[in-house]
Amino acid sequence: MKRKYFLLFSIFLICLCKSGNSGNNITSEQERKPILNINMTDKDSLIFNELVNIFKNRNLSLNENIIEIGKFFIETPYIASTLDTDDKELLTVNLRQMDCVTFVEYVTSLALCFTNKKYTFDDFVEILTVMRYQSGIIDGYLSRLHYFSHWLQDNKDKGILDIISDSIGNAEFNNNLSFMSSNSHLYKQLNDTSLIKKLKTIEETVSTRQMKFISKSHIKNIENEINNGDIIALVTSINGLDVSHTGLAIKQKGQLHLLHASLTGKKVEITAVPLYDYILNRSNITGILVGRIK
Repeated sequence: MKRKYFLLFSIFLICLCKSGNSGNNITSEQERKPILNINMTDKDSLIFNELVNIFKNRNLSLNENIIEIGKFFIETPYIASTLDTDDKELLTVNLRQMDCVTFVEYVTSLALCFTNKKYTFDDFVEILTVMRYQSGIIDGYLSRLHYFSHWLQDNKDKGILDIISDSIGNAEFNNNLSFMSSNSHLYKQLNDTSLIKKLKTIEETVSTRQMKFISKSHIKNIENEINNGDIIALVTSINGLDVSHTGLAIKQKGQLHLLHASLTGKKVEITAVPLYDYILNRSNITGILVGRIK
């Protein structure tokens, strides 16, 4: 398969210092190449520069940066499908509007850069690209990590995060992915049967990975093992789907809440009630996956 963009960069290892995992065999000698055709606006550049000015001299830890950057985006409008703006797969940077996944991507990418004293826009977009795309390479619509369990697995393989729920989870995660291929009419990019066939192969491959999750009833028992800034993904019972929502863990008055881009609230916000109560009566939510940026 022809690769349109080869992201060879030393910044990946710098921003992931002490990870101990060069999942794509990327070395410090490899040359950085520019990412072409970024889909963004001048407003996004201004927001990025504002963030740099705020955080450049604060010397926060990684977790502190994640939380404070997440709070910076509170009240930012929730807009779905901001990445699906063109027939051609481009790197989209939209700091003005976001959904639950892009919120997590932007916040954690920015936090990695700022924690490692990297303050250029190129630094940010390279980390974002590594995080958003399989093996960190933009190669069409299917190179994007569409399923969040795949997002977690791929970023674990790249040394970006640990999947904490694999160690503290109490239930086997039966990940039988098929939602996108079974509902291809919902995705304008899937108008080619050959793409659907490739997608099914991806779904089958990802589904073979063994994972654990924390069941809804078990969340209160392990709250103390979840840190501020951890990535929270809500596991769903919807057929063929793995995760229905994502956000960031934030402790308030000793209880675990969710900092997230909310579909119902139409903006980035912190849940008014603890996470356990937030999902308690949602019958299609069975528990959570937890990732921790390294």
